[in-house]
Amino acid sequence: MRPRTSFYPGWMVIVALFLAGMMVYGAGLYGFTLMVPPLSAEFGWSRAATGGLVSVFWLAAPLTPLGGAAVARFGAAKLVCAGILLEAVCLAAVGIADSLTVMYVLRALMGLGKIMMMAGVTAQASVWFGRRFGLAIAVCYAGWHFGGLTLAPLAQYLIDSAGWRHACLILAGLIVIVALPPMLLFGSRRPAGALPPEEAIPTPEAFDPDVASPSAFRSGAFWLVVAMTVLCSFTYGGLLTHEVALIEDAGISPAMAAIGLSVTAAMALAGALTVGHLSDRVGFRPVLALEIGLFATAVGLLFWFPANGSTALMLVAAAAFGLAIGGFDTCIVAHLRRAFGRSQFNHLFGIWYFFYLATLFLAPIAAGRMFDRSGDYRTALLAMLGGLFAAAFLLMFAGRPERAESPSTAVG
Repeated sequence: MRPRTSFYPGWMVIVALFLAGMMVYGAGLYGFTLMVPPLSAEFGWSRAATGGLVSVFWLAAPLTPLGGAAVARFGAAKLVCAGILLEAVCLAAVGIADSLTVMYVLRALMGLGKIMMMAGVTAQASVWFGRRFGLAIAVCYAGWHFGGLTLAPLAQYLIDSAGWRHACLILAGLIVIVALPPMLLFGSRRPAGALPPEEAIPTPEAFDPDVASPSAFRSGAFWLVVAMTVLCSFTYGGLLTHEVALIEDAGISPAMAAIGLSVTAAMALAGALTVGHLSDRVGFRPVLALEIGLFATAVGLLFWFPANGSTALMLVAAAAFGLAIGGFDTCIVAHLRRAFGRSQFNHLFGIWYFFYLATLFLAPIAAGRMFDRSGDYRTALLAMLGGLFAAAFLLMFAGRPERAESPSTAVG
């Protein structure tokens, strides 16, 4: 038993992972959603086409099951660094492109960079943290939304002052400058030995450390989580992509719409940290029930918003939506880590993440198509509410996996 030190070095690794996610996700997703209106205006593309530029960010979903093998072969830190560089190069290239097809290819490559970053971040956090993994991964994911909080207003300012092309080039440079040095300095570190007592999980690992158990993939509990993820992430992906356009269509200025997106990002930051704390202390059901309720609240308020036109209502909806998307990934990932153990986690995470990204890819296109056919987002919002009610129904059947640790054993 090693003596407990005043500062655990794993937190420096988490800081580096936080910054990586902040730039890759903040610029590649949050910042890019603000470019949908100017792209539509400049090229005359439909909402489905420009929404597809956001959704194609998730097109690399079929590669996610290979994340565990890539981490084992190249190392988590190298995978994150490669993802950062790929994201920056492709975003800069978008800024000089004129073809919709070329932009789609570049955005798909940016999605690959995001997957590389995501797989490395999750694996590296799992190496350093056991009992407090929920909090650690929540801090990493909070970086994504902190990126939205800081980079969305910056992206809007750059679009207004210099145009969307220069905005892409500047954001690409910032990705490299801010994200890469901390990863090279701190992100590649690994524990010198076994985890310290405050992080070690007392429950022994029950699975082979190298090969995922077939019984894990046949687990009904796992596939139930996948089903609820698909139903909830339709709202996540569809609403996040079209949030700014929906607000502007109700007569709100682009500047105020950008503020709404910033509120979403700020509350997502708070949601990630709050749910990370709760996930280490309470059961999976109540946390996911809270997430579904927040999603439904946001969708319901935005359904009412065009007729009401209240800025305050829009900001409340943006805040509820932010809390929901901030905590959603943390809730699911922490549950998988606790339920199946570290040895199974990388393998099952890749399968789960495939279905997650596949839904995030399809949702913006589907929502955009519904808008193009009806002229508003009401049909898309009703479809989102239907998916959320279905997820709430399935949650009633979500039992605790046989190997799951109780909250009392999971708290550090």
